[in-house]
Amino acid sequence: TKRVKGSDEELSDDADIPGIGAGNTVDVYSLTERSGNGVRQVVWFDLGGAFLSSQMHGDRYVEGEKFMMRFGLYVTKEMIQIELKEEEKRMKDLESDLKKLQRDNEKLHEDIADYERRIEEAKAGIEQNLLDQKAREKDIESQQNVIEEVKKKLSEL
Repeated sequence: TKRVKGSDEELSDDADIPGIGAGNTVDVYSLTERSGNGVRQVVWFDLGGAFLSSQMHGDRYVEGEKFMMRFGLYVTKEMIQIELKEEEKRMKDLESDLKKLQRDNEKLHEDIADYERRIEEAKAGIEQNLLDQKAREKDIESQQNVIEEVKKKLSEL
């Protein structure tokens, strides 16, 4: 298939299409046009002296219609295959995102467990700190008594 010079048409030269060519090759011209959300394919079959028409080539024209139906089915199937690949890629991306979210969730649970452990350690540290403060207060009280005793000794001299 090649583009016809000076035209948007394409030509498939000497195509062997049983039922249309009746034993001979056929030149197939096509023009693809945008139409709404899709495309429109206009096709001419050059039989080598005349273009395929329903008036002149009844049976062969029916074969041409069948050929175009098969072509349309093929194109539709290919488009659906492309769509399927895109959707499978999207599914793979979604699954990858889910795995990342699951890993993030696991990490967050680990963080919570670590924070809870650290909170318990801090609570125990607070309790120990309060005990240590009480002990220091007693040490200060004892030291105050020692200082009073030493002052008393000094004043007695």
